[in-house]
Amino acid sequence: MSEKIPCTVGVLTKNSASGLERALASVNDFAEIVICDGGSTDDTLEIAKKYGARIIAQNKDFLDADGYIQNFSGVRNQTLEAASNDWYFFLDSDEYISPALVDSIRSVVGSRSEGAFNVFRRYVFKGKEVTCATSYPNRSMRFFSKRSVSGFKKIVHERPLVKPGVTPQDLRGALFVPVGGDLTGVWKRNDRYVALEVRRKGYVGIMRFFGYARGELKTNVLYLFRLARNYMFCSGVRLPLSIELARHRYTLRLLAAMWRARRAAYPPRVLFLLNKWKTGGAEHIILREMQALHAEGITVRYAPVYGDTVPPGMESRSCSFPHFRHVLDVGAYIRLLTMMGEEEITHVFATLEHAQIIARIAGFFSPRIRVVISEPGMAERKPVRYKLLDLILNMRTSAIIAVSRGVRRSLLRYQSIYGGKMEVLPNGIDVPPHLPPREEPSTFTVLAVGSLRAEKGFDILLGGFRGFIEMSNANARLVIVGKGGLQEQLQQKARALGIGNKVQFLGEIPHDEVHALYRKVSCFVLSSVSEGNPNVVLEALSQGTPVIATAVSGAEDMVENEVSGLLVQPGSPEALSDALQRLYENHDFRLKLGVNGYERAKLFSFEKHMRELRRILRI
Repeated sequence: MSEKIPCTVGVLTKNSASGLERALASVNDFAEIVICDGGSTDDTLEIAKKYGARIIAQNKDFLDADGYIQNFSGVRNQTLEAASNDWYFFLDSDEYISPALVDSIRSVVGSRSEGAFNVFRRYVFKGKEVTCATSYPNRSMRFFSKRSVSGFKKIVHERPLVKPGVTPQDLRGALFVPVGGDLTGVWKRNDRYVALEVRRKGYVGIMRFFGYARGELKTNVLYLFRLARNYMFCSGVRLPLSIELARHRYTLRLLAAMWRARRAAYPPRVLFLLNKWKTGGAEHIILREMQALHAEGITVRYAPVYGDTVPPGMESRSCSFPHFRHVLDVGAYIRLLTMMGEEEITHVFATLEHAQIIARIAGFFSPRIRVVISEPGMAERKPVRYKLLDLILNMRTSAIIAVSRGVRRSLLRYQSIYGGKMEVLPNGIDVPPHLPPREEPSTFTVLAVGSLRAEKGFDILLGGFRGFIEMSNANARLVIVGKGGLQEQLQQKARALGIGNKVQFLGEIPHDEVHALYRKVSCFVLSSVSEGNPNVVLEALSQGTPVIATAVSGAEDMVENEVSGLLVQPGSPEALSDALQRLYENHDFRLKLGVNGYERAKLFSFEKHMRELRRILRI
């Protein structure tokens, strides 16, 4: 007896007894057979046990209410994950393979460690191998190593997705597919496939529909020419005409179903598009929004324009990576649009410039998708070329979210024609149900949080803090949280101002530690010269921390001057010094601002933010 081939064979079954024994007998030389069964009630499982197969149940998430598979790639991946061997071969329960193909697979497994291979499918009619069929040579990639593929894709007509650099090769031997004269079962099966294919494609715009129709009909014409050639020149065993014409019936029924589906309503499936994943404020807000929608049962996907980082707390299967090289990368647009069609995306939400551009361009090719962009910063920071693109591309935008009234005003200065699409939606914050207890230190401690960039005004804060020290001779310290390219420059300035021993740079720290810091300092300061919607101000207010903020966009909406905080002139160290002096001298005033700030933060709760976001998205 020859040694078993160290390869797993995966087979999907449901009441498959009629052809299963022949299929399993043909792969009896393989080390492992995994049967993924959909609830057979005939002799299927007994036959599987006879051949020593390992039996697993098809995941119910991949089945419809009647027990039929509604996600073939999901079930195939389930079987692939159950395989004990790196080499994997799959076949249908009514198929079987030739000894020559078994020998070819044995040779590959014995000589190679990875790869992907096509096999040639050959039809068998009334016990005879068909030599004349329009679909020949009919290659199908059935044999591969796990390290060479990324799993199966597509819910119907599934196929393995090979990794970059892997080119499938052909194997000697045949995979036999028995066909019968009664096509009743074929029609029923094909109707289920049509329904799945329509669901996979989702809404198809008129241009995409005609694109599909042109491609499908072109292929059908080619097959009709082959069919005529075979009947005139092929003298071997032919596939019956009724079976040859079945593929044409399938195509026509598919196109008709796709056309009817254009009038159907689809459940919301939201794609969040971002430049790339970082640990900034915009990314943190996007993650919270995705998690909130997912918790409500809405399908959410995430796609970065650049890179392939999976956000913390998200599953990789909920992410797609189009791998753009630049905003005019045609191949990446094709990958993105293909994913949007396969995942039945109904809404695209994009923030930051490149993601916004790509979302709107993609939207022109998916007319029914609702495209919403979020503008997180002042328009003055946008290059002129981006403003010109806004004027053109925003005709495809369904809604434009401005994170503050100041941002909206800046956008209206150059695109007032889109004013009717603009909505002001500030960022939301989790507000504790009760005012958190504070642990104010004996040393007057000032906290600032943000990226160490020029527009954050940390150099101005250092000057203001020094002026405050000189004015009050206070026992005080300044704690700065964040990272950025200006850290060394700011540290040098602190030393030059003579306050180096009173300023502490903590760098980037976890978000929950920042929240704890808010409760352990005397006050929080925002010193920015430009902002869109400074979320750190809301975070400080929600923790009952007294706030001093420059009167920049966003902060003006959050802080009521002299009531829930102090607003000061941007770019003025003296104004910061005076505000710090007021809080230092008046403990009761600090407490009042903290309590009022906590109440003010409730107006910007994350729950309210999500209600408004759902309204704008219309989900």
